[in-house]
Amino acid sequence: MKPQTLFALALVLVVGAELASAQNSRDPAKEGQRLVDAGQPKAAISYLNAAIRKDPKDAHSYNNRGVAYDRLGMHQQALQDYQRALELKPNFPQFLNNLGVLYRQLDRPDEAIATFSKAIQASPRYALAYRNRADTRAAQKEYKEALEDYGKAITIDPDAPMSYFRRAVAYAKMGNHEEAISDLDEALRMKDDCVECLHDRGVAKHELGKHEEAITDFNRALALSPNSSLFTLNRGRTHLAMGDHAKAIADYEKTIELNPKSISGHNALAWLLATSQEEGVRDGYKAYEYANKACQLSQWKDYDSIDTLAAAYAEAGDFEHAVEYQKEALKLAKDAGLGEEELAAGKARLKLYEQGKPFRE
Repeated sequence: MKPQTLFALALVLVVGAELASAQNSRDPAKEGQRLVDAGQPKAAISYLNAAIRKDPKDAHSYNNRGVAYDRLGMHQQALQDYQRALELKPNFPQFLNNLGVLYRQLDRPDEAIATFSKAIQASPRYALAYRNRADTRAAQKEYKEALEDYGKAITIDPDAPMSYFRRAVAYAKMGNHEEAISDLDEALRMKDDCVECLHDRGVAKHELGKHEEAITDFNRALALSPNSSLFTLNRGRTHLAMGDHAKAIADYEKTIELNPKSISGHNALAWLLATSQEEGVRDGYKAYEYANKACQLSQWKDYDSIDTLAAAYAEAGDFEHAVEYQKEALKLAKDAGLGEEELAAGKARLKLYEQGKPFRE
């Protein structure tokens, strides 16, 4: 039942505001750029179409229309526009950055990394391209290379809190929670309302057993973003680690209220109701309801949910079904990427159920 961290993986696109100055709204190229900047991609496209008809060699309008298409999820059209922009202005670093972002979205990481590398070669102090390449490498679990890129981005632009945040995410995935906290501290020094930074620092502190400090960070994050089901879920896990089952249950219930389709929320609440050491907390029948819902939401493909369902059956005294579903869960163990310790624990629970005994955590 490990905490789950929110990772901000959205890469950064560059629109015309960073490429050319101009404010004349009667010029279709400039008005299209303004609308892209204003978050109105659909409206921007008609102006950018007009700009391209007026000047078929306007590389910046092709790029800006590509950004608009990208934001509308029209990736093939965005790809064509970015490629056309680069035909008109080869090796223009911002265009290359945007194409790299698109390749990442299309699950083409090798092409993304190569394209970010071209952007860096064209502009060696392009911090954003370093950061986007780092994000792509981190997603491929190439953490050493990712950390190098984050370091270069920070050296070039030490006042960008997101670079510290993204590096902290990579450190956390490597299990280096102390370094993650150090980077998150720096990001929050520059941007004290970075809600993801607060949340992820709470998760890192939880992992280090600094539960009171973790709760403080989760509370601050929830004050800024009260409708985040992930934040309530991880605060609940910390309350559970502190032995406060009532607060943990309240947080899990809030998680489900905020996100009725939360597999983790249903599973966490079911697990606590099925396996708590406190007799007054346990309720096998309620645990079954939540665990069964988690299994339905995960289409019966999630090891943890089926494992929890087995525990719920055992708590309710139905050991025949507990054994059946624990065996089903163990069939999914390989796909779930279970380590040896977790696999051994799952097998140990199966033996308990075969002996007619429920599991207590």
